[in-house]
Amino acid sequence: MAAQESVYNLLPRLEEKPVKPPRYISTFRPSVKLEIEQSKAQWKTMGPAKVAVPSPKNFLKKRSKEPVLPARKKEQESKKLPALSVPRRTDRPVMGIQSKKNFIKTNAVAAITGLPKKPQHIYVDRRQGDKYLLETSGLVPKYIKKKDYGVTPKYVTQRSEEMKKAQKEYENSVLECLKKKAMKQLSDEERESLLQGLKKKWEEVYHEFQCLSVEIDTIPKKLYKGKLESQMKQLEHDIDVIEKHKVIYIANEFQMIGLDTVWICSLIHSTTMEIWNTCLFLMALLLTGQNDWLKILCKTLETMILWFSVYSKVATSSVLTLWSTLKISAEIQKGSSP
Repeated sequence: MAAQESVYNLLPRLEEKPVKPPRYISTFRPSVKLEIEQSKAQWKTMGPAKVAVPSPKNFLKKRSKEPVLPARKKEQESKKLPALSVPRRTDRPVMGIQSKKNFIKTNAVAAITGLPKKPQHIYVDRRQGDKYLLETSGLVPKYIKKKDYGVTPKYVTQRSEEMKKAQKEYENSVLECLKKKAMKQLSDEERESLLQGLKKKWEEVYHEFQCLSVEIDTIPKKLYKGKLESQMKQLEHDIDVIEKHKVIYIANEFQMIGLDTVWICSLIHSTTMEIWNTCLFLMALLLTGQNDWLKILCKTLETMILWFSVYSKVATSSVLTLWSTLKISAEIQKGSSP
């Protein structure tokens, strides 16, 4: 775009070129340059290395690369005798050295003040009387007289402590996992919000049911009407169950069970004997195979067994027996199903 006309643009202006700042030069540049020159070798330079030119006098001669034997020693040096340790015939002993020590008295004092020599313990095992040292024979009980005899080694105690620690950590992790899988109680606010949501859902389904045509003569209309009626019936049942039971427990891993088993989960608030009887009753229903709630019963029993193993005082063997019976019955039902 052309610039707008102005009085200030009549006179040409000089372009101001930006002035570059001075180039940065490090203060350590001379020392670095000197170090590089000192450490630089001939084979580290660019281009051909600067090597001294060989002299023409050092030409290759005949047999110059053959191995050269060392010079032979003279015969006189090889026949030279080694130095003898015995005195020579011409050597004379040192004369005139005398000692003022009284060897008789010194020996007598040493014999009087010295300790008597202990006899060595020996044993004889032949008729000829051959003697052997008893200490090195292995008959002396040295091993049982050691200071550390019978004491448990440190590495054994350390290993046992590590095993106990690992076992304790494993038990704590299993208990924590079971606590996570165990059911938790539903608060009053959550119960109320769940109840309100179900009622709102029922109103929406009922509104859709009211919007149906008066004359239902086609198959899709009949199917849609039956679907709405089943949804309303299920919602009414769920609302009735939640309103009847004020204490409700839910499981973290088995939330897909549905609200059909809320009445079973609410029994956990009662005594342990009642819960155990309920488990046996559900197991009997599962074994018959005539109930439509097969999957629901499986999930409910599994949840209640987990609750037993964490919070109840029921014996572990009883819980394992119930769990094994449940698995066997599930396999029977699976095999008998078409």
